[in-house]
Amino acid sequence: MQEKQILSSNEKYYIADHGIREVVLGGNMREINLTLENIVFVELLRRGYAVTIGRYGEKKIDFVCSRIGEKLYVQESYLLASEDTVRREFGLGHTKI
Repeated sequence: MQEKQILSSNEKYYIADHGIREVVLGGNMREINLTLENIVFVELLRRGYAVTIGRYGEKKIDFVCSRIGEKLYVQESYLLASEDTVRREFGLGHTKI
């Protein structure tokens, strides 16, 4: 049986305002997935969740969110344009989109 676990070390860093990234690096659309992930992370914090990154077996969970008496698992993806992306994000075997 696979168990969900929280990663012991946080491998990502997020900024409070994605506009800062736009100014420093220019053009958020070049890496829209990173920009969207940052926006989702900041919004989860704004809603009062404690946010970590986790795993379910070999699969990465983008955000494991906890509030008093509540746990939420969030997968973020800008575009589900291919079967490979769907399988990666949702851990599904044979999926038609």
